[in-house]
Amino acid sequence: MSQKIAHILYLAASRLPSRHANSIQVAHMLHALCHHAHQVTAVLPATWRGLWAWGRGHLFAPYGLSLPANLRLRLRSLLHPSRFETVAPRRLPQADLIFTRSAPAALALAAGQTPVVFESHDPARDEAKVGISRLVAALHHDRCGLVAISTAVAQVYRDAGLPAERVFVAPDAVDRERFSQARGGGIARLFGPQSRPIVLYCGSLQPGKGARFLARIAPLLPEASVAIVGGSPEESAAIATAHPATNLLLHPAIPHAEVPDLLADATVLVLPYTGTDRIAAAMSPLKLFEALASGIPLVAADLPVLREVLTPDTAFFFPPGDGPACATAIHTALQLSAAERAAWRARASAAAWSWQDRTQAILGWWQGH
Repeated sequence: MSQKIAHILYLAASRLPSRHANSIQVAHMLHALCHHAHQVTAVLPATWRGLWAWGRGHLFAPYGLSLPANLRLRLRSLLHPSRFETVAPRRLPQADLIFTRSAPAALALAAGQTPVVFESHDPARDEAKVGISRLVAALHHDRCGLVAISTAVAQVYRDAGLPAERVFVAPDAVDRERFSQARGGGIARLFGPQSRPIVLYCGSLQPGKGARFLARIAPLLPEASVAIVGGSPEESAAIATAHPATNLLLHPAIPHAEVPDLLADATVLVLPYTGTDRIAAAMSPLKLFEALASGIPLVAADLPVLREVLTPDTAFFFPPGDGPACATAIHTALQLSAAERAAWRARASAAAWSWQDRTQAILGWWQGH
């Protein structure tokens, strides 16, 4: 059990509120950190939407979270958002620990006297912004450390010379309580009543995430409705035009707070990553932990970074990009009996760690390293 910290300063270049994964992660980490500190100060980019939401006390509402009483907010660079990572590290309040997702901020702040923990999700981006060798040199101080979102990210920094004891691997997490209380009804709200089993992907429509791949194989799954929820209205409409399957359902992204009820209606969830995007080797997808927390049978592309969390007891795997193999895995998942689905739910739920678990583990490591 980590000791409660007097003041944590959290700095990230993520705009709140937003439907993007980095903002979802930041909101949940801030909320969890507030349970482990007497005060948390968040330094984030200013947006008109964020200022309005903060003023009305709704900044965390899209994530299904309350606004912690011990959270203070500093929004910066409203008129010059591209300068945030340059401006944000200046004139910061005194704190006992600085936690940041910004490589430029970590590099600038590690030279000070306050301990700095840098969380890395994308080493290639860190390299482009500041250079990993410079960052490793800055984090060599005893008071500093690195939280890596995956083992692959940790290995990049270890290979660059950061001592192993300064590196802690912490995959993403999930709000387990919200998923345990999911009531369902999400599919019907978006698409109306459905008579067939639901094969669902909920997430980004960016290339490499696999939404278009799943749309292409919908005709191989005539016994089910294949639902894809995510992206902008234009992105969703483009997939509908390109893949006019009669059993394909598409809807733009929904507020993150509504995701638990949507996933609860699925018969099978799919993580159809193709393995072709830049961060495929380093990612720790939020939707992976949401799928586990939902307890719905999961079909996943067989990528090493997903194998860090998933096992054959918690996912049916298929080779990335192999449409027939993916369809076969989905067919198998659809045929699970009620007893097998109940056992699956127990195994999957146990494998999903919470944001509180994640925060506790990170702070316990930092206080003991």
